[in-house]
Amino acid sequence: MDALDRKVLEVLMRNGRTTWAELAQELELSGPAGRKKNKNHYCHGFV
Repeated sequence: MDALDRKVLEVLMRNGRTTWAELAQELELSGPAGRKKNKNHYCHGFV
């Protein structure tokens, strides 16, 4: 887990209903990149 992964989890812990677009904006990523990062967390059981 890298710093970006921890940031994703931090954002989702604050608001679990964060949209893909909001997540990407907070992480300074494109929408698809934010979605992919978050999807990896679901696949590995972090979320």
